Amino acid sequence: MKLISTLLLAAVAPLAHGTVTINIVGGDIFGSSTSTLAPNSTLMLVVADTDQNGFTSTINAGDSAQAGSFLGGSDDLIVFKTDASGDGSEGAFSIAASGLSLTGNWSAGDPVAIYWFPGLTSADTSLAGGSIFNYFDNPVPTGYSPSWVTPADSGSTTLVYLTDSQGGSTPDADGVASLTVVPEPATYAALAGVCFLGLALLRRRR
Repeated sequence: MKLISTLLLAAVAPLAHGTVTINIVGGDIFGSSTSTLAPNSTLMLVVADTDQNGFTSTINAGDSAQAGSFLGGSDDLIVFKTDASGDGSEGAFSIAASGLSLTGNWSAGDPVAIYWFPGLTSADTSLAGGSIFNYFDNPVPTGYSPSWVTPADSGSTTLVYLTDSQGGSTPDADGVASLTVVPEPATYAALAGVCFLGLALLRRRR
């Protein structure tokens, strides 16, 4: 009976989730061009690809910027939120994320990426439409070690991102926030309405 009770307790007990530490250092990251370094206030998100099917480049206005949320309705989980002030220099960043819980579908070996939003800050709880961003995930190491993947339970990893201007092998252009958060449908409708009104006024003047 005692053995049966022990087995039953083991069956219903919640699974223990391990923790990991992910450190990321790098630069440069930019705004809309390589002539504009991203400010220290830049929103930085550490994201894990829990299905290992590639990171999303489509983010929708209103998507949560909080840890524990998924980007763009994908399987890409935000595991840590911070800003680019850790290094102290614009365009560079240093992130120390310790005690991250491997919860839900996130597990060791899942790819990791860093997303940056130069026009947003860590105080923002959601991602505004029209905000520029980009991400880096280093799927195939090119002179960097180790690979950008989640470490084993209780493990730690230090990931590196360096563009040409910092002596790395990643083109500076890859550090430009060249993607845009998709505006809400209402924004498109409002823009269409403004255009329609402008055309109507132009025709009246003629």
